Amino acid sequence: MEGSRNNGTIRYASQGKLTFVSGLLDVGEAMATPLIRQMKKNLPPAEMVLIDAPPGAACAMIEAVREMDYIILVSEPTPFGLNDLIIAMDAVEELKLPFGVVINRYGSGDDALEEYCISRGVPIIAKIPYSREIAEAYSRGELFYNLFPELGKIVDDLAGYLREGGWKE
Repeated sequence: MEGSRNNGTIRYASQGKLTFVSGLLDVGEAMATPLIRQMKKNLPPAEMVLIDAPPGAACAMIEAVREMDYIILVSEPTPFGLNDLIIAMDAVEELKLPFGVVINRYGSGDDALEEYCISRGVPIIAKIPYSREIAEAYSRGELFYNLFPELGKIVDDLAGYLREGGWKE
């Protein structure tokens, strides 16, 4: 999308005061950074904007989180999840950005990821429990928010934490 070249699509979704923005790189495109940069340039006015970034700590993730108020690192309680989380934590700390962790599929692995966050003093701001029913609904493209009230509460609590600046305490 940078300059006159289009290399992907930027998608926007809103629910109340929350806006979600994501970029979908075209098949065959190698560099997501220009798409992310363009996406950030055209953010809609909103009380809160969430930018979905690719996993890991490659250039695309760094561009997505650069100059953000707060970073949510999402990981799963597996050895691979912990390894990727450590790399992402180190990158975000190098950028001197505040962050917290959401554990996805909580209860499906061991406690190493949670113990690691605690040992580094990194806040775990939400735990999304593992559920086959949730995974099936997601695979059908259904929004879990209304289907699973317990997840709706987790999302509401997380939004409140972000809105109120819980990380600044």
